[in-house]
Amino acid sequence: VKFLGTGGAFDYRFGNSALWIKLNHLRILVDCGHTVYPILREKQLIEELDYILITHLHDDHVGSLCSTILHHTFGMPEPRKAKIIVPNAAFENTLRNFLTYGLNTPEAYVEFVSIDKFPGIRAIDTFGLHVPDFPSFGYIFEDEHEVVAFSGDLGKAHVIFDALQDYQGKPIRVFHEM
Repeated sequence: VKFLGTGGAFDYRFGNSALWIKLNHLRILVDCGHTVYPILREKQLIEELDYILITHLHDDHVGSLCSTILHHTFGMPEPRKAKIIVPNAAFENTLRNFLTYGLNTPEAYVEFVSIDKFPGIRAIDTFGLHVPDFPSFGYIFEDEHEVVAFSGDLGKAHVIFDALQDYQGKPIRVFHEM
């Protein structure tokens, strides 16, 4: 686990909060705020990126998502669609609608993949706990050595801690953004 930024929406000096995690040989970016795409380029991670996960659709979490997606099509030695892991069909539709503003036809640039295809990744639905009536998710990542939880800008951490009760016998690291 590495952080590409730890700042919030208005504290951009530390970069927008974004998590780079390697899990079962996959390299996953969690969130992609305004400051993230330049950091991915600077650290030469953009071409290593396998999948993207999004906690919610505020700009400090998705502000450079379209640039990151377009880089996969136009900036890579071998162009390919960006792959976004989605926690459920409803959020996929919400994300697809959001992306139409920056990509016009998201399906030309993005492959959406169900989280069910990834053993070791679990979404925690935190709908309305960040902002009333607003979809949001935390994520739990588990491999043979440990469990990592990322709350994704959530003021009420009990939901994440309650979900972690299912995991016993391994070290647990919690990254709680609020």
